[in-house]
Order: sequence, then C-alpha cells, then structure tokens
Amino acid sequence: MQITKQADYALRAVRYLSRLSPGEKASTSAVAIAENIPPSFLAKIISQLSIAGILHTARGARGGVYLSRPSKDISMLDVVEAIDGPIL
Repeated sequence: MQITKQADYALRAVRYLSRLSPGEKASTSAVAIAENIPPSFLAKIISQLSIAGILHTARGARGGVYLSRPSKDISMLDVVEAIDGPIL
C-alpha cells in the first residue's frame, strides 16, 4: 500500500510529538525542521489532525502542538484516515 506525501508528513509529525514528555508542547517550526516538512504544508496537516482529535493546539507564548491522547492509543490508521479519508 502506498500513502500520500501528506499522510507521510502527518505520520512523521505524530511520531515526533510522541517522543515528547506527556504534556510537553512543540512549536510547528520545530516539528517542520526536525522532520524536514515544509512549514506551510505542516500547518494544513496540523489543522486536519486537530479536527480529527489526534492533536491539540495552543496559541500564544506558551503555545504549540501536542498529542491529544497517549501515543499508544493512536494508530497509524487513525493518522492516515485523518488525512486521506477512510480506507476501504
């Protein structure tokens, strides 16, 4: 099975966030640099993952993105379907 570039980027972003301590936030620019994802593309991906309930976002000086639940409770299928839609 092949996945889209957008789903690949989403998986890489979630993987990066899963390495953080519980409750720790990362800036989108840190994720983009660490995972070599174009920042403008990452913004759209983060929005989709947030709508799907996989990520939470916080604005402001102490803002950033973080997983909405423990990484063990997020499957690759959850992430891919949040980006590409249901897989038949």
